Amino acid sequence: MSDSTGSQYDIEIQNALHEGFFKRLVLYWAQLYADQPEAGWKYGELRPCTVIALLHERIYTEDDIAAL
Repeated sequence: MSDSTGSQYDIEIQNALHEGFFKRLVLYWAQLYADQPEAGWKYGELRPCTVIALLHERIYTEDDIAAL
């Protein structure tokens, strides 16, 4: 999906954390960028891309968050 400025978003909703989850998010994020350029485009014209992942399980502990 994209907004009125051309920024693109991928929204993922998962019930469980599975092997390869983070690699898949990176792949989808990269595809959002890779699908933008057309012939003659300059890299500075690439629009922002954001992946939003909603996960039922915790991926960080309270200690991880406190360390930020």
